[in-house]
Amino acid sequence: MKHETVKQSIFKRRISKKALIMAAIGLVAVSGVWYARPSPKVETNKGADETDLSGLVVASAHAEVLPAKSPHLVRYISIDEAPHSEQKALRRQLHLLQKTGSLSGGALTVEFKQATHAKMTYRFGRRQALSFEPAALSPDGFVLTGRQYEGVKGEQGFDGLYRLFENPTTKARVELLETKILADDPVVLYGEFVNKTIGTTSVIFETLTDKKGTRHHNARFVHHDKLYVMSAKGVAEQDLDALIMNIVQE
Repeated sequence: MKHETVKQSIFKRRISKKALIMAAIGLVAVSGVWYARPSPKVETNKGADETDLSGLVVASAHAEVLPAKSPHLVRYISIDEAPHSEQKALRRQLHLLQKTGSLSGGALTVEFKQATHAKMTYRFGRRQALSFEPAALSPDGFVLTGRQYEGVKGEQGFDGLYRLFENPTTKARVELLETKILADDPVVLYGEFVNKTIGTTSVIFETLTDKKGTRHHNARFVHHDKLYVMSAKGVAEQDLDALIMNIVQE
């Protein structure tokens, strides 16, 4: 992406363009100010194209402002503190999130755009060193089919990792981008969009539907010293919640 968008401004830190594509779909997190809105309902029935991942019990998902475990890595601000030229667009995103359940108004934007390239690099590329321990993610019935390293490779390895998991039977998909937050380059996040709490972690959660009627969910959150951006296709909300719970309990 050659030009900075409002969504890119929500996640202000130096990462690779490919990593930024995932984060740019509206990453926000907790702050001292957030918009009070009803909690989204957790699905209780799975559609024909939704895959049960684990059946784990997830803590009640209600929006709540929680303190960061690594406050020096994240600077929380409200929309009112954003550059004046960006506030109108950010408030529109907030309105869309309230009205449609997503920052884009229900339209798919960058979900799974990295999938094809990640499949190629996983199949033909070599395993590379990482500067962090990636989250242990292995959804039941899913197979790791894509992997891509992000950012600049330092002495300890890359500071970003994208992974793609697919269910060969149902064709459901889960993608996860993890990015290490550097102490000298903290993340700046807006807090009004937080609308779910899983465990003790505040999450930005979106629901979208593609042209074929397949449900998509997006989740963005910070845990310890890493930023997580997840998308799921054909997966029930409570099952994505369970995957997130596994990550934030580590």
